[in-house]
Amino acid sequence: MFVTGTPKEIEEKTVLGVRVQVAKMLPEDGMAYGFDNVGQALNFSPVQLQRIMTAAGLALDAAAQWRPKLESSIEELRFDTGRNEAFIGAHCYRREDGAIVFYLEGGYPGIRVQEFRIRTPGSYRVRLHVAAHQSQRPIAYAVHFGRDTLDQPAESHSYHDALPGAIHVDEVTAYLHANDPWRLFVHGLDPAVNNWPAVHRKTAEFAGPGLAVLKIEVEGPLVDQWPGRGHRLRFGDLPVEDVGPQHQRSASWYRPVWRLISEDPEADVARLLPPLIEAAFRRPIDAEATEPFIALARQELADGKTIEQALRTAQVAVLCSPDFLYLLEPAGRLDHYSLAARLSYMLWGLPPDQQLLNLAAQAQLSVPQTLRSQTERLLNAPQAAWFIENFTDR
Repeated sequence: MFVTGTPKEIEEKTVLGVRVQVAKMLPEDGMAYGFDNVGQALNFSPVQLQRIMTAAGLALDAAAQWRPKLESSIEELRFDTGRNEAFIGAHCYRREDGAIVFYLEGGYPGIRVQEFRIRTPGSYRVRLHVAAHQSQRPIAYAVHFGRDTLDQPAESHSYHDALPGAIHVDEVTAYLHANDPWRLFVHGLDPAVNNWPAVHRKTAEFAGPGLAVLKIEVEGPLVDQWPGRGHRLRFGDLPVEDVGPQHQRSASWYRPVWRLISEDPEADVARLLPPLIEAAFRRPIDAEATEPFIALARQELADGKTIEQALRTAQVAVLCSPDFLYLLEPAGRLDHYSLAARLSYMLWGLPPDQQLLNLAAQAQLSVPQTLRSQTERLLNAPQAAWFIENFTDR
């Protein structure tokens, strides 16, 4: 799954503000009337609980950001160097302005940055310097991020039109995973004109249309705030220190061993758990709701666990709680927080964002004009693509 948006926008789309691939770890939900979110068809087994616990642990671990703030950089990529250079003249053509023209639609050899890999997962801004070559109309192309195999084809992140004339810039902002390759695919070329034998014989003289790519700029990782939302929800403002061996720290292979610094672990777990519980449960919570989780963390401390381990155990329990996994709505008329959750999960498939939660806190969501305007806002947002795809496909 590829999630678009700035780091701040991505943070607001999930409780922990992270992107981890956990969907395939979880059993499929039961179906009723063609939908997989009807309460009467849902069941819960020990196997599901175990898998949810594992998935919750992965998400919590991904949210921990111990190292110093990442520095963003810009890398310029071209298709006429490295392994791609061997294709020039045989499968693609280098123009006088240095742009590489790709004629074939999809397939081998593809338009792939062979040597480039994302080393640090995160949000990146990708600028594609492209143009339509020998064409009076735009040429469509898709940007694919991720591994492309027979059993797991890469997903198309976005589609664009390369315009006729001078080189112009198409920009994509996306969350990219470490070491995943990515490539471009041309679409909509006339197969009668644009075919392999014709292109392969004389690419420099081929008169058909193609996609010209001058260069690609990759900027990132983009960091709005450090540490991120998930780390702040997990650990608040507790400082960290490297407790690894002092004599090894100058070695190039050394990796820090981070630990939280807490003068009073019992008091800190009682202070740190409520904000995460409130975010997970999508509503304000009271002391009675938080006490079981605080007691669990304190028992972990009493058993000799570190504060990180104690917090993690309690936080996994929070993410396995029915209050997080289900929409537990009170009998009778929906309260404002239940309405915010129902609206957001219906149209976005995501927890309510801060704007919905603020309106719920102000008891404004039941006002017809406010409810209508928020419904329109959610439907007009990119996240509504989930609703359109899933609801209309039934």
